[in-house]
Amino acid sequence: MSFEEVANLVPGGLPRSAYRHPAWWSNNDRTHPQSHAWRAAGFAARPDLISRRVRFIHVSDGPTVDP
Repeated sequence: MSFEEVANLVPGGLPRSAYRHPAWWSNNDRTHPQSHAWRAAGFAARPDLISRRVRFIHVSDGPTVDP
């Protein structure tokens, strides 16, 4: 998904930090509600800040820890 597609699903869009910091997409940070949402749905986020795209990988398709 493009960051724009994700932003269209989030009330108020994505914060600037989502475009600038890979840590915003962390799958291990228990303090960020956004990671709770995709983890609860069984997914891990794999962002590419340069292309402004994120791939959500089903947990059974790979590890949930950040590389």
